[in-house]
Amino acid sequence: MKPLLSRKIDFNAVGNNELIPATAGESLRLFRVFFVVAGAVSIRFRDGTEDLTGAISLAANGSFVLDTPREEQPWFSTSSGRALVLNTDAAVQVSGRVYYLTQKE
Repeated sequence: MKPLLSRKIDFNAVGNNELIPATAGESLRLFRVFFVVAGAVSIRFRDGTEDLTGAISLAANGSFVLDTPREEQPWFSTSSGRALVLNTDAAVQVSGRVYYLTQKE
């Protein structure tokens, strides 16, 4: 079984922030993510520029966790060649980690 890939989350910019960069010919499958936000913010997960979720409001010092066994369905999947993005409506520090797999299309 292929091990999950991981990447740190560390940004403080408003707008689209890449959690996992796009890879040509591959989709991304998110299995686990956790992060803490330093200030009040609304977030949206996106497949490139297309929303995967509605706005999720988090309070200052709030945390967000998604976890699933890799044998189960991923929380989110992107289209081939598109990044998994976290869109924020405020410039607050977001820190954490994301765990995922890539899949050839």
